[in-house]
Amino acid sequence: MRPLLAIIISVAIFGGLNLYMQHRVRQKVKVPQVAEQFAAGVYSLDLTFTFQADYDAFALEDDPIVRISFRGEDLLLMQEPVKAGEILYVDQIKNIVAGQDDQSGVNEFYYEILTGDTDTSVVHAVRLRLFLDGQIVADHTAWSDPGEPVRGTFRPIVITDEATHGNQQDFSSDDTAKISDTSPSH
Repeated sequence: MRPLLAIIISVAIFGGLNLYMQHRVRQKVKVPQVAEQFAAGVYSLDLTFTFQADYDAFALEDDPIVRISFRGEDLLLMQEPVKAGEILYVDQIKNIVAGQDDQSGVNEFYYEILTGDTDTSVVHAVRLRLFLDGQIVADHTAWSDPGEPVRGTFRPIVITDEATHGNQQDFSSDDTAKISDTSPSH
């Protein structure tokens, strides 16, 4: 008798829930649209390694040795090893967002560089620099954990302020660089 009662209660609960889900009034929630303001000028990025970037023993051959992504698109994919001290360039980065404060002008670059090193006690570094019209506006050095690839995010904040004259930068402890861009945006 108990199994029959358990089945009846289960059917009643699931049937009631199913009936409710089919006949409830669904309200559409409008997501606020935020208009992005793109920064004026030509932005570029360079990377310098303190190690030879190469495949390690556990990497798949299809994975790139160097990957730089911005706004969901790959800016740089390299399958060939890169020597220590060699500088890689990414020219003309489009859609850099400019804002009025720290929340609206955030840009995020994702980087992942394979170290090719089997020594798990060595720490590696990559220096990333963001340029505006050939002038350095943000500088970020990323360190790996011992034996791990160098990966993370570089988050420069571009602030458009008409009252400010010249480009200013503030490097805070959370690896976020603030950039004042006085150029009018398009």
